[in-house]
Amino acid sequence: MKQLIPLIFFIHCFAFTQVRANRSVSRPCNHPCDTITYEQPGVCANCGMTLVKKKQLVKKDEKITVCFYLYEGIEVLDFAGPMEVFSQAGFKVITVAKTKAPLLSQGILKITPDYSIEDAPQTDIFAVFGGSEEVVTNDPKVISWIKSRDSATKYYFSVCTGAFILGKAGLLDQLTVTTFHKSITNLQKAV
Repeated sequence: MKQLIPLIFFIHCFAFTQVRANRSVSRPCNHPCDTITYEQPGVCANCGMTLVKKKQLVKKDEKITVCFYLYEGIEVLDFAGPMEVFSQAGFKVITVAKTKAPLLSQGILKITPDYSIEDAPQTDIFAVFGGSEEVVTNDPKVISWIKSRDSATKYYFSVCTGAFILGKAGLLDQLTVTTFHKSITNLQKAV
C-alpha cells in the first residue's frame, strides 16, 4: 500500500549515509552525532532522536527522486517552498507538466517544466499542489497518467488543494487526508 505522508516528517526521516547492518545510528540531524554508530538501539544522547538500524537508511549514492507536477495556475508558495526544502535536503527534484510549454503560476511566474507527461521518468515520490487544480482534475489524460505511475511510486504528498488531484486519481481511497481548511467539505464530497 502506498503511503501519503506529511512533508516535514518525510524529509526529517530520510537519511543519506552509507550503511552497515546490525548497528544503530541517529537519523542525520546536521550535528556531530551524525557520525556516531551505536551497538544497541535506543536514543541518541546528543539530539534525542530514536536510533534506527543502519540498514534502514538510504545509501549516500542513492538519490531519491521527487516529481513535482505543475500546471497552469498553480500556487507559487505551494510548490516553491517544498521544492527548496527537498533540493536542499539532497533529493533530485524534477518538474513535470502536461506539456513542456511554459506555464504561469498565479498569472505572474513563468515556469518551464523539465518534462512532459510523455517523457517524464519514474520517480520515488510524486507531489501535487494547490491552485487551479481543476485544470488537472478535469483532464482525463493527466489523471490517467498519474494513475499509471502508481506501481513505481513509493510515496505521494499534496499541499493544500492538491489533495483533490490525488483524490481524482483514486490514490486517497481508504486514507485519512486533509486539505485547505475551507475545502475539507468539498474534498469529502469529491473523494
